[in-house]
Amino acid sequence: MARSAVALVVFALGAGLSLSAQQRGRAPIGISWPPLGAGPFVLDTAEQHKIRVVVVTRGLNNPWSLAFLPDGQMLVTERGGRLRIIRNGVLDQQPVAGAP
Repeated sequence: MARSAVALVVFALGAGLSLSAQQRGRAPIGISWPPLGAGPFVLDTAEQHKIRVVVVTRGLNNPWSLAFLPDGQMLVTERGGRLRIIRNGVLDQQPVAGAP
């Protein structure tokens, strides 16, 4: 078989396996996160035990980085490129920058 024919067969088989996996209702590849509870949570890490974690806000899409402003507000970047602001524990629905 020629190289291009072998590549086509491998591609077709791979596509068929992918479709059949989706048809069988398998979960997508990657990490699925359970819904976030009300908190607070007490967690153990490799470096510190009994860390208290509280939920500050909800509604962010893949929060990526956080910066505290002098007046207590928080700037949060999302993986998609949006910059969001949290004031008094409430997420502003309008992004500061990026796509709405």
